[in-house]
Amino acid sequence: SLRHVLSHSWGLHAAVPASSPPSALIDGPGCSAAIASALPAFPPGSQAKHSLVALGHACAAVLREACGVWLPSAFTDRVARPLRLQVGREAT
Repeated sequence: SLRHVLSHSWGLHAAVPASSPPSALIDGPGCSAAIASALPAFPPGSQAKHSLVALGHACAAVLREACGVWLPSAFTDRVARPLRLQVGREAT
């Protein structure tokens, strides 16, 4: 459940290994597929394990599915532009 994802007790902390090559870590659809096909390491809710990589991709997928918003677009529109930050190709 979303509660398990947000409390780090979902059991899929290792679905996207942090030791993966950088190109794999930024592949949103690939990481979402890895999470969707992974088996939990423990029953959800039974313990907490943390992974920034897997959690970030899971939260992005939840946002995309629930709101139809892609995280990079949401960040750009709601955070970067109001703060006048340059992102993506604008920053180069």
